[in-house]
Amino acid sequence: MPRAIKKAGTFQANGWYKMVNGVRKRVHCRDLGLPEEDWTEARSYQAAVAYWEKAFGQPAIVLDPDNQQLANILEGTSPSELRHLVNQGEMAQRVLSVLERASVDGIATDCDDAFPKPTPMPDPDRATLPIPEAVITSALAGDNPFYTADDNREELARIGMVLKKPKVETAFTLRHHANALLHIERARDTKATTYKELKVYTDKLVEKLGEDMDVRTINEQTVADMYLWLRAKSWGNLTKRKAWRIFRRMVKYLYSVRLIELPRNLGDVKLSFKVSVKKIKRYSAEEVRAELKGLSDRLRLYSLLALNCGMLGVDMASIAWSELDMKEWRITRKRTKTGDHENVPEVSYKLWPCTVKLLKKYLSKHDTYVLTSMTNTLLWEAWIDDQGIPKKKDLISVQWRRKEHKIALKDFRSIGSTVIGDHKDYGRYASHYLGQSPMTIAD
Repeated sequence: MPRAIKKAGTFQANGWYKMVNGVRKRVHCRDLGLPEEDWTEARSYQAAVAYWEKAFGQPAIVLDPDNQQLANILEGTSPSELRHLVNQGEMAQRVLSVLERASVDGIATDCDDAFPKPTPMPDPDRATLPIPEAVITSALAGDNPFYTADDNREELARIGMVLKKPKVETAFTLRHHANALLHIERARDTKATTYKELKVYTDKLVEKLGEDMDVRTINEQTVADMYLWLRAKSWGNLTKRKAWRIFRRMVKYLYSVRLIELPRNLGDVKLSFKVSVKKIKRYSAEEVRAELKGLSDRLRLYSLLALNCGMLGVDMASIAWSELDMKEWRITRKRTKTGDHENVPEVSYKLWPCTVKLLKKYLSKHDTYVLTSMTNTLLWEAWIDDQGIPKKKDLISVQWRRKEHKIALKDFRSIGSTVIGDHKDYGRYASHYLGQSPMTIAD
């Protein structure tokens, strides 16, 4: 059941029932202000959700001005920025604790008597004297009398390196150019699903290398370190290969805008990830028939389209009226994922009688698409919002996951391909059935 309907409660006798603070409440569709033709579960659940939230929702917390300002700052700050601020705060506290134990002359104020104490100075004069740089660097790195038994010398050395490190201009940071690359992809009208993959891996790589990394320092050592880091990850080789390709793409982009020289080992064939072809799981005809028999009509239609036409969910949701011949009952189309590629074949699938029977039952009233939801909305949709965040809606997957299945929906596509591929005469048509472009002369 969709989450929105769960929020609405339980629908029964033209009304909604919901437990509120241990008490069972009821609201009739008439009280929701709906006409009688909308007194159904599908048409009234949104009004019910709004009614419960208005009647029994938690009141908004009113903050005092200072806390409200803090809430506004936190709401507009990303998790990575918050972590960066916390790290900065901890580092600043550590530096201050070191400097508090150091005098302006570079001699500890709380060390053993072996070190002479400086002559006390008047507070006003002490406040106006700058602390020499030698004191700071000496206190943060190397052997010196400012350490105490509680100090972590490695940590202090790292802090010292950070203090010495000059701040990188934003125009040369890795985060700046990663955002620029993503912006270009959005401008190219890259598919939302492709863009999502690019963004996910780009963000992971930026997190690894550091958002403030100076991209002008990228060289052969950076490439080798990134490859070894990916090698050590627990990801599968396919995931590692995607991340590696996107890293190489980022480096080539930096080369194209004249910020770096192209590292000589970037194209080294030894720096690669071999992906083994997974063995396709086979199902017997009896297992397939048993699975189909136990499905509802709508889910059986999805399974038959996957078997009959080699479709995935996005393909089923994208069948246009112009692709359906209702006289011959054929669907003629390119695969949705690769439909804009020139060498991808346009395949004409003859629908089986059982597929036609169920398809007729669920034909939509949409102007463009043959199949939609019960409320005539799209079954599958992917887009990029105004903030550059990829979004996706997949109602077919949502419907399929409501119940456990012995055969996954995507597996019906491979079952059809396997049956064709095993045929002694028609085996060469398996890739055509899948809508894949020919890869060999034989294809």
